[in-house]
Amino acid sequence: MNKLYTLCAMVMLTACGGTPLGWDGEWQGVEDAVDNLTLKIMGISDTDAGKKMVLLFENGKMEEICKFENAQESEVEMRCSEDENFLMKIEGKKMTLSDDERQFTFVRVGDL
Repeated sequence: MNKLYTLCAMVMLTACGGTPLGWDGEWQGVEDAVDNLTLKIMGISDTDAGKKMVLLFENGKMEEICKFENAQESEVEMRCSEDENFLMKIEGKKMTLSDDERQFTFVRVGDL
């Protein structure tokens, strides 16, 4: 009976905690408009895994630093400056970055 309780507890902990999404790493733009852009996503704090920093590189040169929170979600709002926000959505090995007018696709470097 104890084994059954242990199994149930493990299932509940796994289901409630969920698996962290794979935001971290390098993402390369795939469309013509963003094929020169690379996003490097990493954690900001060891104590809060939900906060991420995004380094935006254009043609290999760092251009901007952005941030987002709630990294456990599949859809987040990335803030780059006071007037520049983007919606980021991760779907497996693909990520979309969009604003009010445009949407771009990025793939994890190594999965090109």
